[in-house]
Amino acid sequence: MIDENRRFNIEGVVKARDFIQRFYGRSLAGIITTNYDMLVEYPLGTKEFNYGVPNEVLTGRGPYPVSQWRNPVELEGEIPLAKIHGSMSWDEKGHYTDATRGVTGGALMVAPRPEKTPPGSLKHVCDLAERILERAVSLLVFGFAFNAYDEAVL
Repeated sequence: MIDENRRFNIEGVVKARDFIQRFYGRSLAGIITTNYDMLVEYPLGTKEFNYGVPNEVLTGRGPYPVSQWRNPVELEGEIPLAKIHGSMSWDEKGHYTDATRGVTGGALMVAPRPEKTPPGSLKHVCDLAERILERAVSLLVFGFAFNAYDEAVL
């Protein structure tokens, strides 16, 4: 789950958190990623990011086995996160607190192929990415190869 404390026992999550925190004081306009994994969500936690809809309630439980109706998991953060190729934690019905959709094969993701045209159900994510880029004063790109076949992203 996004807010589980044990996520900070994972070296990669800690490195990602430390990297992202370097940019907090610089008016971070948002984060755009082509990755399906939850490596951005884990270090930020629900208090730091949103998927373009502040205070969105995710489907699923929080870090402890308490039913969602008693303690809904809400994205309260101010940093917009646009996952333009979809996510392991999304499906056509909504956004979830874990990556189970990726494990079961039901995730809303753009398959890795040269023509990475997002489905219409990801249009709002592409619109969010556009808004993030419009607000940006500078741009930091990391972990992206700028492959010529990835024209849709470029």
